[in-house]
Amino acid sequence: MRLKFVLGAVLVLALHEATSQFEPSNTNNLDVVANSVTNLAQKISRAIASQKSKTEIFSPVSIAGALSLLLLGSSGVTRDELTKLMGFDNQQISFADIHKSFGKLFGELVSSEPSLNTPVPWRQNDKCNNYDYEDDEPSPPPKNQRGKRDTSSHQISVANGVFVDRNFLLGARYEQLTRCLYQGKAQRLPFSTDPRSTAHQINSWARESTNGKIREIVTPEQVQNSPMVLASALYFKGKWETMFVEPDTRPRPFYANGRNQPPVNVTAMATSGCFPYIDVKDWDAKIVGLPYQQGLSTMYLVVPNNSDRQKLSFLLSNTIDIGQLNNMIDRMEVKTGAVVMPKMQLENNLGLKQQPQQSHYPPNTPTRPQQLPVNPDRRQGSFNNQNNFQQLSPPPAPQVPATSSYDQNLPPQAIVSCFEQQECIYLQGCRIIRKCYQTTNKVAQPLMNLGGRSRSKRQTNQSPLFVGDIVHKVSLDIDESGTEGGAVTAVVIDRISSSFTLRLDGPFLIYLRHDATKLPLFYGPVYDPRD
Repeated sequence: MRLKFVLGAVLVLALHEATSQFEPSNTNNLDVVANSVTNLAQKISRAIASQKSKTEIFSPVSIAGALSLLLLGSSGVTRDELTKLMGFDNQQISFADIHKSFGKLFGELVSSEPSLNTPVPWRQNDKCNNYDYEDDEPSPPPKNQRGKRDTSSHQISVANGVFVDRNFLLGARYEQLTRCLYQGKAQRLPFSTDPRSTAHQINSWARESTNGKIREIVTPEQVQNSPMVLASALYFKGKWETMFVEPDTRPRPFYANGRNQPPVNVTAMATSGCFPYIDVKDWDAKIVGLPYQQGLSTMYLVVPNNSDRQKLSFLLSNTIDIGQLNNMIDRMEVKTGAVVMPKMQLENNLGLKQQPQQSHYPPNTPTRPQQLPVNPDRRQGSFNNQNNFQQLSPPPAPQVPATSSYDQNLPPQAIVSCFEQQECIYLQGCRIIRKCYQTTNKVAQPLMNLGGRSRSKRQTNQSPLFVGDIVHKVSLDIDESGTEGGAVTAVVIDRISSSFTLRLDGPFLIYLRHDATKLPLFYGPVYDPRD
């Protein structure tokens, strides 16, 4: 039996006000969980690397949100494999604190006034925007350079949904914890009897959750033989603190394959003002930050000197560590500068689905990633709702537009194979799902502890659950005002005395980070910004 694992990027979710019993035991746990998301981003980025893709943008937060819901219902080796994939295996953090920390971080993410809003160092030391200059320093930009703040200038919403066939019953305890920890609610649909209606309702959820940015994530054919669809979406909308100058938006050359090859023409925009900036000599690259209004999120752009596809690919696979990237961001200084970059509409449909009968790395990968084979002897484990959450007696939860649920009547062997395969997917891109079931002689017992009895006697003879399709869809618009239209007075690029000029006219990395939590909203290289 197939579990459809659908990950969409661009979302809507209102998270709960955290009560004391759902607060992490210490703030260090928040850092552990945030770091796990950034590490997961790097694993996925290296796994999906391809010589043919124009862009490999994805949403680490969206994927991590889905995995955390899966982790909540796991136990045994299943839990071990998931915690390893998510980077918790060597961390001193309890299972309960993982989920309390995720809940806290997601709440901070969607809040307009997060309690964790400690300014990044470059903001604390910003003299450029405070106009605190010595006489011999470059003149600051005019005050009307800054974008006017408003309530719609920075919006993040998150939605995670699990849609389950009506023939399956869910455990009340698991549903309760999912609702209270992740603000999720189960939604039951007629998968087997009316796949067209099921697909329509799931796609409607996607459209609503993403403000229409993602209109379809599943087809009737995909859901027809599936007992469950897991979906995750992230929606981000922000206006730049310093707008780009619309009259200066025009076609400019972009050297996708280096300066020695003919360029392509792209629509590029330009601006000047005060931006966080650093020249990283060890990386032979530069980093500039484009902050969004309200000071909560920043788009960091990493571009190698004389960039081309090979240079950026090598930098991402052999040099850049996201932890080091965060350290570099802490070392950035706000300087007056000019930035020229492509105007883009990035829509990515990533197949995190494994490739059939292939070696342990994705197709078209220039270099073989680290081998992390699945051990066929480690198939014991389960997926249940009886984890040790006595300390998490849930209070009444508010009604929110999110869904989540799980199947209860599936062999632990199948679930373990599912998660081991996900590790294989994210880190290697291989396909060994069915082999996982057939290489063990251990007898799997039904997972009755996920909750009530099945509504149908035939359900006790269901085929094992495994991941069929894993689709991650991303939509990200980058224009003069940010991701939303607006009219703000800006200074023409050559009217300011700049201490740096950065032209993103070759392949570059996008790292859109929520600075308050250090959670990566979007991450990935852009090799060719054309549609």
